Amino acid sequence: MKHSVWLVLFFSVVSLALVGASGTAEPSSAEPAADPDSRVYQAAGYEVRIPENPQRIVADYYVGELLKLDANMVGADLTYQSSAWPEHDLVDVGQSMEAVAALRPDLIITINEDRVEQYSGIAPTVLIPYGTYNPEELIVALADITGTEEIAQRWIDAFNANVEELASLVPDPDQTYTIIDIWGGNAYFYGEHFGRGGYIIYDKLGLRGTEAAEREYIRKADSYASMTVEALPDYAGDVLLVMSDEDPREAGSFFMDNVVWENLPAVRNGNVAYLDSADFWFIDPFSLDLQVEILKDVFRDLE
Repeated sequence: MKHSVWLVLFFSVVSLALVGASGTAEPSSAEPAADPDSRVYQAAGYEVRIPENPQRIVADYYVGELLKLDANMVGADLTYQSSAWPEHDLVDVGQSMEAVAALRPDLIITINEDRVEQYSGIAPTVLIPYGTYNPEELIVALADITGTEEIAQRWIDAFNANVEELASLVPDPDQTYTIIDIWGGNAYFYGEHFGRGGYIIYDKLGLRGTEAAEREYIRKADSYASMTVEALPDYAGDVLLVMSDEDPREAGSFFMDNVVWENLPAVRNGNVAYLDSADFWFIDPFSLDLQVEILKDVFRDLE
């Protein structure tokens, strides 16, 4: 009987000691330990924990870059696609959250700040706003996220070597260049951002526009301007790169069938290249490589 009393007292003391060691007998409210296969990534001013090696990526932009990196992408918003992209088997999720969730992604990459909260309810989400990086910086950032740094560096090295070859074909580096995209019944002039070959022409090759163009749009973040026929003499350079998603001459007839256009030095000297805007809309590696090859032919034809 005495032994039984002592055993009860002993186990009671042990229980109290254990409770005291833990500080409380209630369940701990501490956060669970971080996944050892994940890491914290700084994204657009906030931190997000992402997989170390993501296996099921969904993206609503930067698709060409991720394809070039051979990242483990399963789906994307494919509303707009470059003519330079290779064939792929990605699921087109469009703008559907349900379609994104159905793919069970372990990482989402987005350009849309207003969708981050919804995406984050599905999987860790990295926001990269448009214009955060130039094309080469962007491929490095995405390679860091997806663990494909070696692929990114190989492309950067090859791209720059190809740009050097393109530079050797520039007939006169002192000539001024103007990029015009005809669409929606308007003529838009583009600078070093927003695709259309501007990154190659104005940034990589260091070519320049007219003084008015340099001052008003080429180097600005919103590097484009809607242009009227009357303003052409101030903004049209020695070389014109005119593009459209249809025949540029037909699409731009409202802009070109006049004496102002016909008297431009570039037009009189035959230094106008007519291009397909589908080849120039994007700035991913596939598109940039294609644009360099097209521009090689353009430069060879210039006087």
